[in-house]
Amino acid sequence: MIKTTWQELHVFIGRTGFYHVGVLRFNVRVLNARLRFGTVDYLITPLQAGTGSAWVSSDKVELD
Repeated sequence: MIKTTWQELHVFIGRTGFYHVGVLRFNVRVLNARLRFGTVDYLITPLQAGTGSAWVSSDKVELD
C-alpha cells in the first residue's frame, strides 16, 4: 500500500537499513521521505563510510 500523507511517510525518517545497488549493499539512514509519481522515495545517507545524501526509490532500500 502506498503511503500518501506526511504522517504516514514520517514513520520512515530516522530508520536505518541497507541500500542495494546491484550486488553491493551498504548501511544507510533515511533522512526524509516523499511521494513522487505514485512511488515512495527516501533521502538516504551512508552510516559508516562516505558522505552526502541522495533520493532513491524505496524499492532499493531494505529497512531494519
